[in-house]
Amino acid sequence: MPMPSNDPRDTPAPPAPWLPQLPFIATPQARIARARERFFGEGVRPTGLVSEAVLQSWMRCAARGHSHADAPEIARVSALRLDSALRRTRALREAARVELERLAATLGPTAASLLLADAQGIVVQASAPFAGPREALGRRVACPGMDVSEAALGTNAPALALRTGHLCRIDGGEHFFDQVAVMRCAAAPIRDLHGRLAGVLNLALEQRDLGFDPALLVTLHAAGIERRLALAQSALHTVLEMHVLPETLGTPSAGLVGLDDDGGVAWANTAARRLVSALDGAGAQPAEAVLGLKPGELRRLGERDVPFPLPVPHGLCLWARVRLPAGQRRLVPVATLAETTGGGAADATAGPAVEPASAPAPVPQAEAPSLAAQERALIRRTLQECRGNVSAAARRLGISRGRIYRQLAESEAGAPVAPAG
Repeated sequence: MPMPSNDPRDTPAPPAPWLPQLPFIATPQARIARARERFFGEGVRPTGLVSEAVLQSWMRCAARGHSHADAPEIARVSALRLDSALRRTRALREAARVELERLAATLGPTAASLLLADAQGIVVQASAPFAGPREALGRRVACPGMDVSEAALGTNAPALALRTGHLCRIDGGEHFFDQVAVMRCAAAPIRDLHGRLAGVLNLALEQRDLGFDPALLVTLHAAGIERRLALAQSALHTVLEMHVLPETLGTPSAGLVGLDDDGGVAWANTAARRLVSALDGAGAQPAEAVLGLKPGELRRLGERDVPFPLPVPHGLCLWARVRLPAGQRRLVPVATLAETTGGGAADATAGPAVEPASAPAPVPQAEAPSLAAQERALIRRTLQECRGNVSAAARRLGISRGRIYRQLAESEAGAPVAPAG
């Protein structure tokens, strides 16, 4: 058995005073508990125990004079403020309707709650948990008009997602207030076609483990809302979809590029900018320079409405599909389609339903409004929804104010609603 040495050089040096003395932490819950103990109890910055975003949020809450033991301000905003939020988010709520229904169906009878909040953190659409007591926090917060901003609820997933612009998951004690520490939630930001924050989608459950990754669900459905919102805001644009797989076109994963009347790039979503780096800061560059597509080709490909290979200038070969503006999507005139299908819903390529000799004379069809007339009608309707605010209408439609003023001038000059026959 070796004898202990009396040489002081063999004595272990004491740990450096600047290194944190952390006990062994076996679980995430223990890590969070230790972080709260250091921050709230010892006044020490718990670096490495929670994310920097959470730590910064705790510091902002403390700077507002809050204590973690305080009761959060769970209350509705004023009726006037809620009405203003609902009017601002009309397009967002319509784009989110289908995605929220699908997500609610996926969650089934779980006690998870869903909420959609605007860019200021005001809930504009929500579904309360299917199970759980009425006084549960999830039920109290998942209600239109509730304020989920950091100033009201302290550290929480939707508030951090809006502040950072990134997906955020907050588990239990990562919330600032003790009373909110029963929640486990994930939130994903939603952007409009210009990349501005339009709102946030949040999924939350109280007390127990979710049993699945909520971040995956909110990411997928937030992307679906972004896609629907971009298409709704681009009624006057030609939209080019792109992806490396043709079967992915038409899904939230596809890249989207909006093109104006002159074939210039008006906007591009994040997926498109990742696929084609030249779209970053492309501004009003022509699609021919960025994507290798001429305006005439866009119209022809849009009329075909099928996926096609797109070799972009930087060498990557993608799959793409062109979506024409609303007024240009009807490829077969109404009267011709009625004659071809016999007035039914059969496919136009299936041949006539009756012999031409015995077919009744087609009923005269009212001539469809021209694209220009449809554009004027859309602009007038959007202006009414925006209460005459030209700037707001231009942002919603994704066009310039000058274009709106020109259309209004043409309307006042007596421009026809439908082409003269």
